[in-house]
Amino acid sequence: MENQFPIETILEGDNIRESIEHLKKKKTGCGYDGMFGTQLPDFWRKNGEKIKAQIQNGEYIPIPAVQIRRRKPNGGIRLIEIPSVRDRMLQYAMCRVMQPYYEGVFSVRSFGFRTGRSTLDAVGLCAREMNEGGIYAADLDIKSYFDRVDQRKLMSLLMQDTDDPATLGLISSYLGMRVMSGCHVFRKVVGLPQGGPISPLLANVYLDQLDRFMEKADLHFIRYADDIVILCGGEGEAKETMRRVEEFLNDSLGLWLNREKSKLIPAEELHFLGYGFGCCDGRYYATIGATEWEKMKKGMFHNIQKGDENLIRWWDRLGAYNRGWINYYRNVPLEFLECYTRAMDAAEMEKIHQKCAKHPELYETALIESKAFIAPLEWYGVVKERYGKNSGEI
Repeated sequence: MENQFPIETILEGDNIRESIEHLKKKKTGCGYDGMFGTQLPDFWRKNGEKIKAQIQNGEYIPIPAVQIRRRKPNGGIRLIEIPSVRDRMLQYAMCRVMQPYYEGVFSVRSFGFRTGRSTLDAVGLCAREMNEGGIYAADLDIKSYFDRVDQRKLMSLLMQDTDDPATLGLISSYLGMRVMSGCHVFRKVVGLPQGGPISPLLANVYLDQLDRFMEKADLHFIRYADDIVILCGGEGEAKETMRRVEEFLNDSLGLWLNREKSKLIPAEELHFLGYGFGCCDGRYYATIGATEWEKMKKGMFHNIQKGDENLIRWWDRLGAYNRGWINYYRNVPLEFLECYTRAMDAAEMEKIHQKCAKHPELYETALIESKAFIAPLEWYGVVKERYGKNSGEI
């Protein structure tokens, strides 16, 4: 077996320097050790050789990660484990070496956490599969995926690509690293810690087995992390496909489908990665679905009602939101995007007027000084000019 990512390559000077620079530019916040990204260069100059020797000898122990709680958009709590800055840097250094190799191995139908592959690519493949006969969808979600990964099985998969004990030892130390939650410290023995740079890559390594199974079964699937859509010719085929995939997940990977989120539906009822799908004259296209539309309005209204201690920043934030959602949907046929944009523009103007009614002179002065505010219809015009009459079928 060829050793694809030896520890010498991971700890090589240029790779470490690039990784340090990456964390420094991001102005990464501190973890348990209290260090910031800007402090990394000095820290590594003083301690780098010692840490490298510990890693090569299998003696390195990561600093405990700090667990924080994040509220999910649809309710519930997601637990995130934030590694120290030095451990984030080392994980990023591993990713820089491992990612190029796995990009040549992973399925072309996998899109999440991939270099040069976007949500738009995944949605585009979805629409093409629909237009080639995939009129019924098995919309699958893996239950608590990151929390259920079998660490021993993951390590056995990694051993197929490298036999370097130091590399494997470093990865294993991050899988089982200590986590600080309030006053309590515990060690993970199952699942992937969410919050470090290496976890998304390892998540794809584990689910690559599922991709291979689906490819061998000639399924028309699109996978984005743990969200999977399989396009089928009818409801019966979709039902059988769902059964086979669930059986593989249970038996081979120790994973289960989330029954509340997994469903069998006609293609035009699918919602995937923030897009809905429509059908006109027998052709399917990606669009802004009703669910996505309500989320956009809710986000916009929330931004308008946010605290306005600095009115210039308040205007800038509204403009950034407008640019963001229109850019995300710019490949929806422009005539559809314009309808949504006009409705959003009217709703935004009404809410802004209500917000500014008591002190219009203050808000108007800040608007003049704002460099970033732009209304939805204004930005739609920029997008239309930039991408032409038709933004292109996804």
